[in-house]
Amino acid sequence: MMAAAPREDAMELKATRYEIDEGVAVVTLSRPKRRNAWTGRMHTEYRLSLIHI
Repeated sequence: MMAAAPREDAMELKATRYEIDEGVAVVTLSRPKRRNAWTGRMHTEYRLSLIHI
């Protein structure tokens, strides 16, 4: 899979990540130590990921 190119106005993603492969985007929750418990930061990162996709 090819990772999306970082944007200058994007914040650093710490709790999520996203990839785009052949027109399909996958957003992954990435807080394994906390079993992906939802946080305000994760919410913000998720919304920004959707905007940048």
